[in-house]
Amino acid sequence: MIRIVEPGQPAELDDVRSLMRAFVAWHRARHVEDIELIERYFDQRAFDEELAGLPGKYARPHGRLLLAAVDGKPAGCVALRDLGDGLCEMKRMFVPEAFRGRGVGRALAERIIARAGRPAIAPCGSTQAGARARRCGSMNAPGSGAFRRTTTSRTT
Repeated sequence: MIRIVEPGQPAELDDVRSLMRAFVAWHRARHVEDIELIERYFDQRAFDEELAGLPGKYARPHGRLLLAAVDGKPAGCVALRDLGDGLCEMKRMFVPEAFRGRGVGRALAERIIARAGRPAIAPCGSTQAGARARRCGSMNAPGSGAFRRTTTSRTT
């Protein structure tokens, strides 16, 4: 069974930090040909500061941070960041390989989009998170290179 929470306890935030570090390591291993881009995007100092300050820019009321667990083990995370103008961005979606194929990513995407309460966008391209966002009700936002949700919901 998949359990999804908004992490608030130190141990839960540590689980999110570990997952986000694994997310960056996954990008580095998967996109070796673009390692310079990956290194610029995930500036080590800025990323360390983001992790140390969690939930930081993903905190309520404008953001969200979710942690999924399967059988009590950290199985994935996703964040939502306010972009202004009534838009938000889905970020840091990651499910370790051991938990893929169990519906963890879909459950996280559906929950974060539902909790957005406003149009949500996700990274564009062939990323798994982007594809998952499309399946959960997002579409390409004109001119943004991102996905924009066509309907909103009001869940907290």
